[in-house]
Amino acid sequence: MAGHQLTLGNLRTELIGKCPEKKFDALFHHTIDSLIRSSTPDYTKYSEVWTLEDWFGVLSDLKQIITIFSRSNLKKDELDETLAALPEPYRESIFQCLSLRKDDLQAALVEQTLSISESYLRDFDWKIKYALASDKISSVEEPLVNLSLTVNEEGTNRTIPLEMNVNELKSFITSLEAAHKAVLQLKS
Repeated sequence: MAGHQLTLGNLRTELIGKCPEKKFDALFHHTIDSLIRSSTPDYTKYSEVWTLEDWFGVLSDLKQIITIFSRSNLKKDELDETLAALPEPYRESIFQCLSLRKDDLQAALVEQTLSISESYLRDFDWKIKYALASDKISSVEEPLVNLSLTVNEEGTNRTIPLEMNVNELKSFITSLEAAHKAVLQLKS
């Protein structure tokens, strides 16, 4: 586990272990659903197991487990080692749920990362055309790029059409490369 340094030391394993094994699998799936759909599992189904304060602590821990293991892509033995304080049936349930829901979780984490800003690029489409003339000049003969950017703004998609000549396109690409370098520097 040398490449994966995880910080799960403060898990409330004794509280998680209070959940009956039969209910834990459903709880873990509901917690994954809550991350994917931005909802909260129903406390009333577990009110006989935990107080409300304990419930929020358990949910926080389970979300932490889900997020860390989804990002790290750990194997079963690494998960067992990291979550050794939990009983085996719980670790097995966690591993099975994470394996089963891996694609959904990855998509949700990407969506969550993208939505840090109020607006983000959702999709794009481009076309190349060759302008032979315009209303002002009888002979232009210039290649143009039509770029349609679909931007998500607060849950609504908006299309931004752009038309660029060769010089504008080069400038646009240079700007995107500079932004990419800045993002890479922030990551390191």
